[in-house]
Amino acid sequence: MPALSLSARKSLRIVTLVLFTLQVTLLIQNANAAECCFSNVPDEIEVTRGDELDIFIKVSCDPDEVTVTGELEGLGIKANLEFSKWNETYTGGWFYAKIYPFYKAGEGLIPAGKPDELLLPGTYTLTLQLQKAGRTVDEVEIPLVISPLELNVKVPSEVLQGDELVVEIYTNRKESEYNFVYAILDLKVRVYKYSVSLENGFAELRIPTASIMPGSYRIYIRDAMKTLDPKGRDVEEWYDIPPSDAYAREFYAQDDVLVVKEVRVLSLLPTPTPTPSLASTVPSPTPTVDPNKEAARNAIENAEKVINQIKLEGVVVKEAEDLLSNSKLSFKSNDYKRARSLAEKAKSKAEELKSEYLSALEVIGIAEEKLNLLKSEGIDAMGGRKVTFG
Repeated sequence: MPALSLSARKSLRIVTLVLFTLQVTLLIQNANAAECCFSNVPDEIEVTRGDELDIFIKVSCDPDEVTVTGELEGLGIKANLEFSKWNETYTGGWFYAKIYPFYKAGEGLIPAGKPDELLLPGTYTLTLQLQKAGRTVDEVEIPLVISPLELNVKVPSEVLQGDELVVEIYTNRKESEYNFVYAILDLKVRVYKYSVSLENGFAELRIPTASIMPGSYRIYIRDAMKTLDPKGRDVEEWYDIPPSDAYAREFYAQDDVLVVKEVRVLSLLPTPTPTPSLASTVPSPTPTVDPNKEAARNAIENAEKVINQIKLEGVVVKEAEDLLSNSKLSFKSNDYKRARSLAEKAKSKAEELKSEYLSALEVIGIAEEKLNLLKSEGIDAMGGRKVTFG
């Protein structure tokens, strides 16, 4: 084999050095890749339907040198998750992302939406990728489970009027604060609405009952699932509509969870128990009717009817009204004879005033007729002058 020239030997050394450098670089990259991986990920992620949830992922390398991406897929959806750096430790760093409860095609996961955009209960797959220097150095799949809402309500069957009605609400929500639960106490003639804030899935509501009449009532506990009426109508208009009812869609309430309880408010005063022996032997007393009282009451009622009728005809009857007021005062003072006398005078006075009113109208009518007659003859009745028309 012929000896290599000096220039050839130099070229060979350069090629060898380049190959060695590339090999070392690859070894370093592979070593770094082996050291950079997901070091702490949950085995499974569970979130209650309608909740938002922050998930945290730890990597074993410098978080400033890597990126974490995620893709959620399942039950007809596919959405990308954006992970951000949370903090940095001696052994790597943490990343986090938020799982929102709604999905919209073209936008991905969103914090608010319509009932049909709420993520369905079931199991999804979250695929995480760790990338460094443009290369995927680690990948992991995590099941993500959306659980149906569990709404349990504890209400006493009876409460004494004046005591507080204590309502305890238990759910499987994990948000630190959730403000889409409503309690409606239906008193038949009106309703009381309470906005309930869950803290870590629990709330206690205390309702005063001092002003509530004894009786049986219903209380409705409704989780609106963050999908309130699109027209802004108050929950008082749809609190009792079952989510399965087709009409619930009008209020975005078809995805709600509703619990109805009954409570009986008991009277504060005990109900007396009659004694059979006394009830059977002692006759009930016959009430005594004072004839003067009845006559006075009838006179007052008659006078009031006549006065009101005459007032409707446009007659001013203040004198009659004053007499009637004095009659009522006498009645309250148990002076029934005077009350009757004043009521009869009030009625007579009203009829007298009506007669005077009608007479005045008649006189006015005659006067107007004569004035019109004079006017037709061209006479100014007020000035006595001849008036020429036309």
